[in-house]
Amino acid sequence: MTTLGDIRQYASEISYDSSDEKADRAYMRWINQGLQEIVRAHNWTYYRSYSRIYLDVEETGDNMSLTQDSNVVTLTSSEYFANKYVTEKWDLIVDGEGDVAHRLTELMDSENGRLADKWIRATSATTSYTWTRYAYPLPARVKQIHLVEDTDSRLEVLDARTPERFDRLRQSQPGLRDSFPRYYLIREGNIEFWPSAGTERQLVALTYDRKPPLYKKADPDSTVIDFKEEWSDLVEKAVAVQCSIEMGEAAQIPYPLARTSFEDCLRDYVAEDADLTKQNLQIYPTMPWTRLSGSMSPAFYRNPTDLTDPS
Repeated sequence: MTTLGDIRQYASEISYDSSDEKADRAYMRWINQGLQEIVRAHNWTYYRSYSRIYLDVEETGDNMSLTQDSNVVTLTSSEYFANKYVTEKWDLIVDGEGDVAHRLTELMDSENGRLADKWIRATSATTSYTWTRYAYPLPARVKQIHLVEDTDSRLEVLDARTPERFDRLRQSQPGLRDSFPRYYLIREGNIEFWPSAGTERQLVALTYDRKPPLYKKADPDSTVIDFKEEWSDLVEKAVAVQCSIEMGEAAQIPYPLARTSFEDCLRDYVAEDADLTKQNLQIYPTMPWTRLSGSMSPAFYRNPTDLTDPS
């Protein structure tokens, strides 16, 4: 396996003396920048990854106290707030007010918390409520999402594409829970789903391309470089390009030669990778959208650009 030590050694052979204090910092720049150029050039099958996300079920209670014009909310009768409602940004849906989703921003203690906005409706001493979760952390180093699907129905979860579209959906029916999500959005390191899960836990599968890690000077030499082993010479050639750019005329490998060597090797491996993609291609049948639980008609799901309820 090609290790970080191997590439560092190669970098030292074509550039600075490794005893130079600035050398190792330069090596790490070249390695990271070289890998980034490789990743930008092509969607490599090596980086194709799969992950699953369990969607949490709703949580309910019956003893919430809300005071008009106050953002303090209180639980009674042995009901308590969980810290995850704040850290994981769960939505609070108050029964009888299903058109509004509230956010708990602070826990004062296990029975008292603060909402993001004041409660503007009449004071209520005992109210039923539901917590729903819509945002989940993405897997590490996601570069591009290719497919999100419900594992039970095998139906694709559609990309809402813009925060405006996704937020419009959530704001139109924030209290809607269903048997699987219809839309997702990538935002701030999370993947968000709508509608949220109801009483049954759901499992969503992600197909995506990952990025290589950003290697650090402190990483041990035994660290394996995250790229296809058979094509590790491409990493060396990418490092040579970065070295020649930074060192200029002092570089042992002139930039034109380094660039040509890299691009020739890249072209060969891209073609080889494309052949692998064709060999591994699987064609899945189109799954028809059908009416499930919820108030929206099938036509809504057929047209991802139409984010209004046609029924």
